[in-house]
Amino acid sequence: GGKSLIKSCRDNHLRRIVCYKTLRPEFIGDPIETRRLLREARISALLQHPSTIPTYEIGRDNHGNYYFTMKLVHGYTLREILDYRERYDLTQLMDLMVQIARSLGYAHSRGVVHRDIKPENILIGPYGEVLVLDWGLAKVWNKDMSADDESQIDEADAEKGMTGEGKLQGTVMYMSPEQIDRDPGIAGQSDLYSLGAILYETLTGVTPFQGDVVRKILEQVRNEVPVDPRNIT
Repeated sequence: GGKSLIKSCRDNHLRRIVCYKTLRPEFIGDPIETRRLLREARISALLQHPSTIPTYEIGRDNHGNYYFTMKLVHGYTLREILDYRERYDLTQLMDLMVQIARSLGYAHSRGVVHRDIKPENILIGPYGEVLVLDWGLAKVWNKDMSADDESQIDEADAEKGMTGEGKLQGTVMYMSPEQIDRDPGIAGQSDLYSLGAILYETLTGVTPFQGDVVRKILEQVRNEVPVDPRNIT
């Protein structure tokens, strides 16, 4: 990840290889990134779904820095697949879209909005399973948890800068207008917009809006309608 260190390691208690995630050294002391890491672990643990990688453990290392472990899954990101989309049958690609939609539908039923759906955050596993990654920017708006869990997850929501400009620029091609405007009432429709942008790219090979200047792309997302995909050759 851009701000996270992800590696495989051995769980000596259960004698298995797991995925270990912590912050990169330059972000260890950043309170926002620390809360984002914790929120990703807790929300991933909340979402008990085949398309969410199971969270095994959360804790601190010998230096007091937070980490969490997950199931280790090898595979390809959807970005890697779309880069070679001509190698895949359209029905295979559409099956991936259906699985992503089902994963988001489940998350929304639990009151969780992902807020960062993009091809880089979708992993296709070795058995064809689709896994939605990186819940660090997720929003919980209708919680079905204990009071303690609510306070832990809400702690990050209250922090300014959780969706900073740097993150905005990194995901602008797939962001909904309400994400761009940082609408406090953002809900599941935002994820559906992002999924629609991915579907558009899957069908046409290009994103709904293109450009090299972030500001202009933001204006397009807010004010324009994408070209009919049937007219893209």
